[in-house]
Amino acid sequence: MTDLLLDLGRLCSGLLAGLYLGFAIEVVPALRRTSGQVYVEVMSKIEKVIASPFFLVLFLGTPLFSLALLLDDPSPGRGVAPGSRWRAR
Repeated sequence: MTDLLLDLGRLCSGLLAGLYLGFAIEVVPALRRTSGQVYVEVMSKIEKVIASPFFLVLFLGTPLFSLALLLDDPSPGRGVAPGSRWRAR
C-alpha cells in the first residue's frame, strides 16, 4: 500500500509541478505583453478549460495521497508512538 501511495503522490506532484512551471515560464510572461483586458479574458478562458475532473484529481489528490502516506507510516522503529506526532510536545 505504501508503494502505491508513494507512486501516486510522486505522479500527481510531478504533473502539477510541470503544469505550474509551464504556466509560470510560458503563459504568464506572454500575457504580460498584452493589455489588461486581454489578460483577464485569457485567464478566464484558462480557468474554464482547466476546471476538469483530471485537474481536480491532481489538485486534490496530491495532498490526499501525502496525508494517506503519512497516516500509513509503517515504521514503528523511530521511537514514536502511533498518533503522537499530532500531539504538542
